[in-house]
Amino acid sequence: MMVNQKLRRLMNLQTVLITQLQDRQTTAVMRQMIQQQLLPQVRGQLLLALQDKRLFQLPTATQTKLEQLLIQNLIEPSNGAALSALWLEKTQLRYHLPTKNGLVAHFAQLELENWDDNSLRAYAAIIRQQEPLFNLTAANRALHRVGSPLYQQLYQAYGGRTTNRLVNWQRANLVLMQLGAQLDAHHFLQLAAEDFEIYSEMPPDAPFLKTFAQSVQLAFKDQDLTDQRLHQFRMYLDRQNIQYIRTHFKTAGDSDEMALQKFVAQRQKKQRAYWLKREPARLHNKYMRGVTFNADANLNRKRLTPDFHSEFIIDRTGQFVTQWDVLRYRTPHQIESDPAQYVLNIAEKNALLNGESFNYANRNNLQHAQLDSRPPRQLDHQLRDRAFAGWQSPNKQQYRQSAEKSDAYSRPY
Repeated sequence: MMVNQKLRRLMNLQTVLITQLQDRQTTAVMRQMIQQQLLPQVRGQLLLALQDKRLFQLPTATQTKLEQLLIQNLIEPSNGAALSALWLEKTQLRYHLPTKNGLVAHFAQLELENWDDNSLRAYAAIIRQQEPLFNLTAANRALHRVGSPLYQQLYQAYGGRTTNRLVNWQRANLVLMQLGAQLDAHHFLQLAAEDFEIYSEMPPDAPFLKTFAQSVQLAFKDQDLTDQRLHQFRMYLDRQNIQYIRTHFKTAGDSDEMALQKFVAQRQKKQRAYWLKREPARLHNKYMRGVTFNADANLNRKRLTPDFHSEFIIDRTGQFVTQWDVLRYRTPHQIESDPAQYVLNIAEKNALLNGESFNYANRNNLQHAQLDSRPPRQLDHQLRDRAFAGWQSPNKQQYRQSAEKSDAYSRPY
């Protein structure tokens, strides 16, 4: 037990140090200290801890050299280079990798991208199973597509599937870090990474979405979500869901709802009981103060994937209500977030305020309130926050779910 605790502490510390290295706000002096002293010291201790757990066996001479280097590095930080070289030298031994050109360098890069030991051991096992057909180039591409099947396999293994709060926060933060998630001057989350992106073929019911949501659930167990980046990251998952349905199922003349129905029909070919969930959409029917709310004429409807995570809001014409029909791109990868650059009409405010919102919770319960319903008013970006002025949600008496029309692809929640 003590070996496992020590190993976990060292892995957590390595994760923290690599996160600081990737943080653009880390000073050059701190970055140098991490690279030359702190990270080599932690990794040297990790080698000993991994050996104590009998994951591999270092030769006696190597172990003696390692212990000497650890002591010297405390006295003279320049010895960090020797520790780093030893860490790299033992990569193949640490993960039991087959001999293959580029594989050691590949794993060294994945470590710098903050994959933990559990993820990389799972990856090494996949490689051994696929040898000699393993394609390094294709695998590297897949691991830079957040939510791809290979990415999900590594992500699921992260942390050894522990329920530890800190490890699950690190697991959720791994995705944000890799995508270069940063809040800009208008409190809008931008994804700035050039080498990572969300997997364009990830469907709304992908296993990764459930695993990622579980990370957030465990990181913020029994408390409200307070990480503004995690809150706003939901809108990028929404964007992927909207794009997936429109790209793969919408043809000329189709409404968004017709495309969504085609998605369900495709799923039902393999899962006959596959239905979207139908749930009240009161909070997705905000309207301007001073105007009479008409449930019969203006009702937006909500449909959720069976796991409750991905949701779609549909207006009376069968089109998605989504902020992604309003937001503009300042550059190919950056969203225009300055409220001063938008003059919004009522329809655009409706899309901005009443659109879909990915759920971290598994059902409509207290956790849903803590992770999904309460955070928006405190953690939204300025554009949405300012658009909210003068709008309100209907009360339960005004809102009547019975006014919804039924459909052939969903069932009541």
